[in-house]
Amino acid sequence: MVKQRQSNMELLRIIAMIMIVFHHFMIHGILKYASPTPTVNKLLSDFFISGGKLGVDIFMLLSGYFMIHSKVTVKKFTRILIEVLFYSWLFFAINLYFHIISVNFNLIRKTIFPFSYSNYWFATAYLVIFAFAGYINIMLKQLTKKQFQQLLLVTIVLASLIPTFLPFSLELTNPLLLFFLLYITGAYIRLHVKHVSLKMKLSLIIIPTIAIISAFMSLEFLYSITHIKIFAKQANYFSTLNTSIFVYTLAIGLLLVFRDWRLSYHRWINLTASATFGVYLIHDNPVVRRLLWKTIFHTKQLIHLPTWQYLFIVIFGALGVYIICTIIDLLRQQLFKLFIRQK
Repeated sequence: MVKQRQSNMELLRIIAMIMIVFHHFMIHGILKYASPTPTVNKLLSDFFISGGKLGVDIFMLLSGYFMIHSKVTVKKFTRILIEVLFYSWLFFAINLYFHIISVNFNLIRKTIFPFSYSNYWFATAYLVIFAFAGYINIMLKQLTKKQFQQLLLVTIVLASLIPTFLPFSLELTNPLLLFFLLYITGAYIRLHVKHVSLKMKLSLIIIPTIAIISAFMSLEFLYSITHIKIFAKQANYFSTLNTSIFVYTLAIGLLLVFRDWRLSYHRWINLTASATFGVYLIHDNPVVRRLLWKTIFHTKQLIHLPTWQYLFIVIFGALGVYIICTIIDLLRQQLFKLFIRQK
């Protein structure tokens, strides 16, 4: 249950989802209309978009960290499944009344079968990993520490290292392999990593951050002198690539920092964190996505605003979306308690 979880780790979960909301604000809104010219607002947009994949990696690391010692049951799996279907069907029904986006066969099948047609790609991959988590946990607990390290090394090379520097060289870009890597990494930290020096934790954060920033600045510089658009478009490659070894390493560093932070229990942190998955399901639903980024925020115009106005709207807009979605999901939880027996 949420109350038994550590507030330091739950705070990290909240931060991860906030980064994902900022990422979606950019990728589904502002950066769809921005030119590659490196203006101040464009550079700020590239900064905001960079946290999305980091947030996803943190979520899956936390899943492995907690679930390695938890009992994976059909009831828990069903509860997540019902939550996804609830939001998918709810917003489809709302769209039928308000006509926010056009209804076609593709939307109908994605709504009715959100997993089969990946209406929520993260939820789909997450549920697949969850379905196998009990068996994965049995395997991981039987491995010696050395065997576990060997498994990690092979998976890191195949799921992250090679795809980072040789994209599309392996047909292994499906998020399932990456999620498996993140899950077993979180599990390894929980089982075998008892103490990490401050120097090591800072290195895991600082080195990949420097690499990401250096690559970004180099590509932006190349664009400024050559005006070849591909340089500007790929400037944040290392921070927005699903399989980025730098994002993976940075996520591990942050997990270790928050794990070792002796934060006392705070009910409001844990309660807020319990709605993070719901925040994702709400704000990244295709209907809500269109409503938020095109209708409410008019993101096509935001990139051209004065920087102070741009920052004000983006920061408070993203945080407002997060808060409202959290409230909605907390209400959904209370509704579910009336119909679904909670363990």
